[in-house]
Amino acid sequence: MGGVLAVRYAILYPAPKYIMALGVPGFTALEEAKDAWSKRIEQFRADVKEGNDTLAVATAERWLPGNEERSRAARAKALNMTRRCSLKGYIVCADAIRQYDYTDQLSNVKAKVMIVIGERDTAVGSVNRLSHAAERIPGSQFVLMEGVGHLPPVHDEQRFEDLMMRFLKT
Repeated sequence: MGGVLAVRYAILYPAPKYIMALGVPGFTALEEAKDAWSKRIEQFRADVKEGNDTLAVATAERWLPGNEERSRAARAKALNMTRRCSLKGYIVCADAIRQYDYTDQLSNVKAKVMIVIGERDTAVGSVNRLSHAAERIPGSQFVLMEGVGHLPPVHDEQRFEDLMMRFLKT
C-alpha cells in the first residue's frame, strides 16, 4: 500500500525528486484481492475478540516466505509491526486498497521512480502486468529482487540498501 501511496503523492504533487515504490500490487486495485481483504478484516475482528494474533502471523508469513535464517528473522520483525496495527486503521487501509485506480494518471509523475518487487511477493499479482503499468511512468525503473518477499528492505536489508543508494545517486 505504501508504494501505491508514494506514486499517488507524486501524481498529485510534483515536488519529490525520487520515489521508491515497494511491493506495489498494481496501480489499479486487484479485483481478485477484494474478497481477501474482507476475510482478513473478519479474521482481525475475531483476533481482537479472542485475544489472538492469527492474522498478524499469517501476514508476516505471507509477506516474507522462505526457510532460511534471513527470512525467519525478517518475519520476526514484520510480526512485531503487524501486531501493533489497530483494527480501525486496518479497516481504513483495507477499504482504500480495494478501491483505487491511478493507471491513467501515471504519465503525470515527474519524479524519478523505481518500482521494486520481491520475486517471492504473492501480493503483487502478475509481475508482467505490473511492469507494463510501470512503463506508463516516464523514465521509471522496474526491479524484481530475487529471493525476497513483500518487504524488500526487511527481507534483504543490505541488498536493498545498495539498490536504493545506487538509485539515489542517479
